[in-house]
Amino acid sequence: MKTILFASALLLVGGISWARPSLEERYHKTRDGFIRQFDTSEIADQQGALDNLEKLLVEIIGPIKVAGFPEKGQINLETLQKELGFGMVDGLRFASGEETLVVTTRALLKYYFKDNDERPKDLKKLAKDSDFHRRVFDLPVCYFMEIPVRTPDGSKSVVHAFLDQETQSVDDITPKAVIVFMAKGERVFVVRYGLGDTFDQIPACKDIRDRFAAMTASGTAEDYDEKVAKDYEECLVENLRKESAFGPLKDQVRSIVDRLERAVPEGQAR
Repeated sequence: MKTILFASALLLVGGISWARPSLEERYHKTRDGFIRQFDTSEIADQQGALDNLEKLLVEIIGPIKVAGFPEKGQINLETLQKELGFGMVDGLRFASGEETLVVTTRALLKYYFKDNDERPKDLKKLAKDSDFHRRVFDLPVCYFMEIPVRTPDGSKSVVHAFLDQETQSVDDITPKAVIVFMAKGERVFVVRYGLGDTFDQIPACKDIRDRFAAMTASGTAEDYDEKVAKDYEECLVENLRKESAFGPLKDQVRSIVDRLERAVPEGQAR
């Protein structure tokens, strides 16, 4: 009995801790170990390492069921080598048609903030951060305009939706996707919904695009590109909400938010 009490006193007074590292700590340490390994090795096959990390992510995030998406996700990281596609947000990716869902956790994001200390740490600000979403989907993201979305009564979720135009070039400035961000409990969900050519041409803004096309053909576009781009963007913002496609788009966003709200992990939530 005295031995047990003495050992307990050592733990409390001496500050000795035998606590096991969290799953997130294990994941981060394992991931960084693989990154160092591939940085100094000529071995190109990363699949075994990615599979190892994916298993840890499944443990961390837990089973997720979101209507319209497959139940099994894949690791969101594309590469562990410092090349194109490196540095994406840690999480699981689920793809279904025009929709892509990435699920991560608040705890995993804490490590992301350590690696990217210039990114906003407040989730409401992070939801609007183009560079964060670029690292979620490994695609160009350019925040265009907010899509108002109301969360269910009593919900404590952080929710934000916006139109993504992907580029600021007037050649292709029309919105190409909707991005929906939701932080619910410990989990963080990000959905990208591709729009295709839904807003390929806004009739009210056609003259501005035609003017730029004429300037491009005559070689004078460089001098007026910035002004024309600004005029065109203002025209789109003013007229997008009047488009017949905007109503169904808001309905699609509401559908995504509702499905995420109903996504309750099976078994015991961490």
